Amino acid sequence: MCPRKGEYCTRALCFLSRSHEAILALTDSVLFQGKSIFDERRLTPPLKRGEYQGLLSGHARPNWPHMQILRRTQDRATSEKGKRVVRPMDAADGRAGQMTGLTGLRAIAAVWVVSFHYSIGPFSSLHAQRAVPLIGFGYFGVDLFFMLSGFVIWHVHSKDFYRPTMPAFRRFVLLRMARLYPVYVATLLILAAIFILAPRMGEPHFDPKNYTAHEFVVDVLMMQTWGLSKHLNWNYPAWSVSAEWFCYFLFPLAVVPLAMLKRAPTTVGIIFLVAALAAIYLFVFSRTFNQTLGWMALTRALMEFLLGCLLRRISDEPALARIAWTPIFLTFVTAAYAAIWLHAPLAGFVPILVFPVLILAACRADNLVGQVASWRPLVVMGEASYSLYLAQAPVQKAVRFLSSDVSLHAPLVASAIVLAYAGALALATTTIYKLIELPSRRRLRRLVQAYA
Repeated sequence: MCPRKGEYCTRALCFLSRSHEAILALTDSVLFQGKSIFDERRLTPPLKRGEYQGLLSGHARPNWPHMQILRRTQDRATSEKGKRVVRPMDAADGRAGQMTGLTGLRAIAAVWVVSFHYSIGPFSSLHAQRAVPLIGFGYFGVDLFFMLSGFVIWHVHSKDFYRPTMPAFRRFVLLRMARLYPVYVATLLILAAIFILAPRMGEPHFDPKNYTAHEFVVDVLMMQTWGLSKHLNWNYPAWSVSAEWFCYFLFPLAVVPLAMLKRAPTTVGIIFLVAALAAIYLFVFSRTFNQTLGWMALTRALMEFLLGCLLRRISDEPALARIAWTPIFLTFVTAAYAAIWLHAPLAGFVPILVFPVLILAACRADNLVGQVASWRPLVVMGEASYSLYLAQAPVQKAVRFLSSDVSLHAPLVASAIVLAYAGALALATTTIYKLIELPSRRRLRRLVQAYA
């Protein structure tokens, strides 16, 4: 072989080798270090070079979401015109991000639900719903919770099920249990203690059929909404926690089909779910969304949970950054009030139409809705909203002696009783949040991450 030809071959091989390294480096920097189609924070981890070659060689599933990322990943930090796009999430706090606007919505939802329950409970004689009609729709706060839960669960856990495995499912369930169960069981035990002590204190405000040992065991298992109970019992607001627990078991099965959807089918899916909820409201739920037990409650929870997941799927679209969310939200709210005032056929459904707009607006910081929802006092209250939600029943039973009939008292005394309730609920919420929810969540999450 001619020495000159050998030198040419060596140079060609060096050039090809360097070109190959440059292509791999460019691929790593553009495809795997950029923004994913599923999340602005790159919910899928960067693929290693070996994994990339495995995909190209056909060893990986060609139609799996990872392959879609290879084909469709693009940097969405700027819009088409090169202007900066305001991100709906700030990823400064690990994987979950700083969802300050959505945390503020949780506070609003919790206070709304508590106001509704107390208006038909200890303060029913005050007729608060006549003075403030919005309180009468407070049960819709649970629907807002379901949508927010789907939004957040998709944001945090969807990437774990792009390739579903039993270890991933086990870890997910344990993490969710670490989040929900400590406060859940603590408030249940507090109610049990009140149930035992109340007769001795001359306050037998417990219906025996709602506080049986069987119902207690079902509640401990968080399965009271699954058709195992015929009526609300023990910590009655916890039915929604049981329904959400049901959604968690189905979430891993929904991730892959939902992740495969492109933008247009995802939008169609949102419209379809809203239309299906409207049809169920009219023809199945007897025109009330206040369904709390059995398959109707599970249907309500699951459809709204999936709606929240789909909202998270489209929340990063650059087109949404150009929408004026505040006037759109105000328009929806005005239309909702008009429908309720006119007693339209869908009057009891219109809040479901408002919530998707509210969530998409609140998860962004470039509009008035998001800025109000991110107000610091609301965010602080939202962080403890789970404790607030589950503490309302124990507080109601523990201080019921204050309000045998509030309307019989002078206005000043009645106001003092209402403030005493609010103070007792705030104290109970702070205590449970500081002493139970925060410490148990941190410790249990560390255990799950270490051993699961």
